[in-house]
Amino acid sequence: MTNMMGTVGGMFSGPPFAFLINNFGWRQATIIAAYIGIGLAFLCWIIIKDRRQGSLSNNNKNPQSHFLVDLLYIARQPRLWIYAIFGGLTYVPISAFCELWAVPFLMKKYGITNDIASFASVMLYLGIAIGSPIAAQISDRLNNRVSVMSLSALFTTVIFLSILYIPNLPLNFMFGMLFIAGAFNGGQILSFACVKDAVPNRLSGTAMGFTNAVVMMSGIIFQPLLGILLDFSWDGTLAADGTRAYTIDSYHVAILAVPACLCLSWILLRFARHQPTSPVS
Repeated sequence: MTNMMGTVGGMFSGPPFAFLINNFGWRQATIIAAYIGIGLAFLCWIIIKDRRQGSLSNNNKNPQSHFLVDLLYIARQPRLWIYAIFGGLTYVPISAFCELWAVPFLMKKYGITNDIASFASVMLYLGIAIGSPIAAQISDRLNNRVSVMSLSALFTTVIFLSILYIPNLPLNFMFGMLFIAGAFNGGQILSFACVKDAVPNRLSGTAMGFTNAVVMMSGIIFQPLLGILLDFSWDGTLAADGTRAYTIDSYHVAILAVPACLCLSWILLRFARHQPTSPVS
């Protein structure tokens, strides 16, 4: 449910941000976004309270030494690395495709403007918002998170390959496929649940923070990597403004990294053992 609410920001940011860029320029649009972020941070500071602050302070008299010991314990668990890397690989559809390369890809493929192409992120985020709680509910009922994660990665791989290689796919069908891809990719969030299930409750916060750090690395690695793949397949054509003009085949080569990561995550999960969904005390 938390992940579902988190996708709302991404779902509603694409078209409005494209509108701001088209009407005020990228610099002013970024400044407006920064002011909104400062306002939200201020509201969080006022509204969000730690209701267990007293008990937490009593249990963490020496937080620095505990943190280092706990982090070292977590880093020595191969299964946690598998879950974290799985989460990072299955986050590539969001961090690399949705957040950066989806808009120029659709603009090139369909000859549309950036504000229309930005609805790709809306559909993908909407799918994840719906798919995340459903995947969690299924994993709870089956008492098996790994199987749901495996199917999530497999089906999302198939959908992205279809998006890339089905010829003459109408734009509305493309948006529908992106929604379905997001819904299947909702199983990505179960990597955090697996990590929480695998460690004692007192380490759950540190373990999930470790997992989130690995997941966020996917954007740092794969956003520029897709750009490198685009440059590698560039045919030398320049646009009117002097920038590199990429063909749709170049985008296909670069974006193929997305289903490749999903397939790799599916393979990686073969090395993870099934574990009950009840937390470790």
